[in-house]
Amino acid sequence: MVEDNASLRPPDEVLEHYADGYEAGRLFSGRGILERIRTEQLLLAALPPSPARIVDVGGGPGHYAAFLAERGYEVHLVDPVGIHVERAGDLAGRRGLPVTVEAGDARRIELPDASAD
Repeated sequence: MVEDNASLRPPDEVLEHYADGYEAGRLFSGRGILERIRTEQLLLAALPPSPARIVDVGGGPGHYAAFLAERGYEVHLVDPVGIHVERAGDLAGRRGLPVTVEAGDARRIELPDASAD
């Protein structure tokens, strides 16, 4: 069964949770620092060497997309939360990074097969 776009909208509770923008700074304080450092280590260990094209699904406000782009990756971020898409685009633009962003859902990625590494 193919879902229509309305059924792909995140639940209101999800949108409300992220509405205040908290997620943009979460990885830079408290326990978030450990999460950020470990995730960065795991990404670099698991991904093919750059240059490569990466799709960051559910990429939030763009920290990991920027982290990877700064290391030579071309990154496309997809997130269902509007404020995340906006912030990820702003972050990439300010830093001049090869990151593209779009509002989207992991259940329906609108990219051609084999378009990312």
